[in-house]
Amino acid sequence: MKKLWVTCISIIALLSSAGAIAADVPAIVAAISPSVVRILVVLQKDGRNIPTVLGSGFVVGPDGLVATAAHVIEGIPPNAVIVVPADIQTFTPESAKAAIVAVDQKNDLAILKSDLSKTRRPLQLEATANVLVGEDALVFGFPLGNPVLTVAKGMVAAKTTRTPSETRLLKLDASINKGNSGGPVVRISTGKVIGLASLKEGSLQERLQKLMREKPTASISIGGNDPIELIKFIVQDMETNLQLGLGYAVASEHLSALLAAKK
Repeated sequence: MKKLWVTCISIIALLSSAGAIAADVPAIVAAISPSVVRILVVLQKDGRNIPTVLGSGFVVGPDGLVATAAHVIEGIPPNAVIVVPADIQTFTPESAKAAIVAVDQKNDLAILKSDLSKTRRPLQLEATANVLVGEDALVFGFPLGNPVLTVAKGMVAAKTTRTPSETRLLKLDASINKGNSGGPVVRISTGKVIGLASLKEGSLQERLQKLMREKPTASISIGGNDPIELIKFIVQDMETNLQLGLGYAVASEHLSALLAAKK
């Protein structure tokens, strides 16, 4: 009877501990969210200026230093990049302009400087050496260009390396869609950033971007339609609607190295 009582107490303690961990997640989200930013560019549509989300980022240093993925700002004129904290809805393009401070194409990282982010707390980085496969993490960002900050919970499914760049990656059991790129991946057990959301090399988005860059043409038509344009539309629609439940994050140590090199 005594042994059964001890077992019951142990189970209750375990459940209480699990509940405490779960209860910490909203607190982590509340603490991290003000330091997460949208990376935007202003596009003209029907004679109007439309702020469009390119990706995500987060405050990583003093004076408004912001980290994001290099591919988020690729091809964007330096003076056209805009950085806006997640909780700011009203802004002008002039007040939100950001400067490009450093770019690491090899590891898909970029550091920007933003006046609107100067008052935000820099997030702490944690090396991935002690991160265990099977741990839970939170992915912050703006998937599919939605201006509202989204937080997804996923498990660290594997540690891997992208070749030939030798970039260390965390494979996540969580979807990372277009718009998520550059957002922080936060270890739940410590509340620190262990990675920066990226996209798998050879992903659907990269293939689409390559297709767009090469501007292929067709010498035939199907029902009066250009098959290349049809393929572009189909792939773009798939990219928007298909979520495979897997994502990749560049390990935080690459970002730490870039920040150290910048000093």
